[in-house]
Amino acid sequence: MMMAEPVPCLSVVVPTYKRPELLERCLAALMTQHLDSTAYEIIVVDDGNDLQTRCLVDSWAKWGRPILRYISAAKTNGPAAARNSGWRAAQGDIIAFTDDDCLPEPGWLLAGANAFSEGVSALGSGQVSLRLPTQIPAQQQRGLAQEPIVVRDSPMVG
Repeated sequence: MMMAEPVPCLSVVVPTYKRPELLERCLAALMTQHLDSTAYEIIVVDDGNDLQTRCLVDSWAKWGRPILRYISAAKTNGPAAARNSGWRAAQGDIIAFTDDDCLPEPGWLLAGANAFSEGVSALGSGQVSLRLPTQIPAQQQRGLAQEPIVVRDSPMVG
């Protein structure tokens, strides 16, 4: 008799659009969270139907844990639509969102999970630091600095 796979209690949704170099860094950070690897899954939603992105996700999925799933968007609709596709496919009770250009700290998921309690239905984020590689034309075209970009806001609970 086969045992059923445990259902993760957290799902992390990562929308991406033809940025496998950034996605690889993000996945490396997500795969090494300070949380039992059976407690969460990672869902990458590819809004660009990019073969290189698919191959990258498949190679990381060979780790086995946490579960890593690839979803190809039917058509390009932007990151918001990709996030919606991701949370609809999620198995976890708690959904976390990050972007392919983010590097979540090792304790990010655990802190988020611990913040949920009776009556809490949503959480906001604290400090976010982004380090952008120098070889990304889209970032260069927008004139973004190559130094860390830090956004500070207060947590939202509602």
